[in-house]
Amino acid sequence: MPLADRALVLGGGIAGLAAAGVAARYFREVILVERDNLPAEPAVRKGVPQGAQIHNLLAYGLNSFDAIFPGFRERLAEDAILADYGKDLRGFTNGKWQPQRDFGLTSYFQSRPLLEHKIRQSLTTCPNVTIREGLSVEELVFSDSGCVTGVVCESRSGTIETLLADLTLDCTGRGSQTPDRLEKAGYGRVKTQRIGIQLVYATAFFRKRPE
Repeated sequence: MPLADRALVLGGGIAGLAAAGVAARYFREVILVERDNLPAEPAVRKGVPQGAQIHNLLAYGLNSFDAIFPGFRERLAEDAILADYGKDLRGFTNGKWQPQRDFGLTSYFQSRPLLEHKIRQSLTTCPNVTIREGLSVEELVFSDSGCVTGVVCESRSGTIETLLADLTLDCTGRGSQTPDRLEKAGYGRVKTQRIGIQLVYATAFFRKRPE
């Protein structure tokens, strides 16, 4: 039985798609708001960091998406590559190729656009979810008691629209403006914690020679 009428999810990336899938179980209606125009096929989006790089989906992530969207595992397997870390990948360290071993650790490898596309396909099977693309969130809407009750959006054509909801979930990622908007509304600065992992990496695509 739905807990409330409407949930609003801000951001159509992987976090937003997953959040919308979960919310669909508890709300009569879920509206996902995305600033970009979403591609019909897998394609790199401007607003997605590292979107062109290869992504691998570990077992916990795969099981989680399969729990949110039953059948996701089979849907992803249609186009992703299932590879064994020890047998199918080669490591090159300190000038030497590392030996290949069978560790029994397998994972799905695919591009970020393909992974996002498969999750988005899964979300469209939820009849109570609507994806509103090409909308930018301009400000939050507050009730008289100070609760967030929705957002004010602007379309690419300049049309202003207010979307109200019982629950608003911000999944816009590192570019989120919610902390600034809450501070402006008098709630103080949202406490954050930044953890440095001291890691930098780069990726590239290479054509494999026959030998």
